[in-house]
Amino acid sequence: MVVLQILAGILLAVLFWKLVQLTVHILLTAVSLFFLLSLVFPGVLLLLGSLLLVMVSLIATLALLCIGAPFRTKT
Repeated sequence: MVVLQILAGILLAVLFWKLVQLTVHILLTAVSLFFLLSLVFPGVLLLLGSLLLVMVSLIATLALLCIGAPFRTKT
């Protein structure tokens, strides 16, 4: 039983690390694209900023769901 819990913890840590890597990669790519687009179309910066905010909030929600899923009570 303890070995199963250790393996589940390792799996959860690996999944969380992959989620963090994906988040950083997406954010760096999005920010660089946003800066390039803001040089070409300066008025679109407000729209792009709001899209970035929505993307970050969706990723944060996914992270909270992944963290909280193992602690869900089964009734």
